[in-house]
Parts: sequence; C-alpha cells; structure tokens
Amino acid sequence: MLFNKSRMLEKMDEFKLDAVVASFPENVSYMSDLQSQLPYMYRFLGVESFAFFPRRPDFAPALVVARGDLAWVARYPSWMSDIYVFGNRAYAVHSGAR
Repeated sequence: MLFNKSRMLEKMDEFKLDAVVASFPENVSYMSDLQSQLPYMYRFLGVESFAFFPRRPDFAPALVVARGDLAWVARYPSWMSDIYVFGNRAYAVHSGAR
C-alpha cells in the first residue's frame, strides 16, 4: 500500500481538515490502491471514482466507484472496506463544455 495514513493524519491536523476526498485517478489510486481496469477512461471518457479518508476513527474510509469498475474492485480489493457504487455499466460524465 502506498498510502501513508499517519502522515495524512498529521497533515489533516495541521490544516484542520475533517476529511480528504481524492478525485484525480492518481490520487484515488494512491489513497485506496484502486487501479481501474481502463485508466484511460478517466482522462478521455470522464469515468470517475473517489476515495474518502476521514480524520475521525469512528468513520470508515470509503471508495466510491462507477458501476463499470465494480468487477475490478472485486478482483483487486482496496484496503478500504466501505465501497459505494453509482451509475450504470456504461456510466460516463460529459462536461457539456463546447
């Protein structure tokens, strides 16, 4: 596991953060050990995943993934035990920017 929990907690205390949410694919991978089956999807198709890390020990860290990544998460589990799924199998976000 790449994620350094004790350093994260130190920085969260330093900056008075209650939680950290990772949204860039590299940060989600670092924080949760999740590596999507199709990493290019994040950059070019807008598929998203998120990792949540709370400061309070009574809240569980969580992974939020698009349904299309669920099989990958099952095959290569994250250290995060709480996993939430959204969307359908072909979920993609379109920014609407023209």
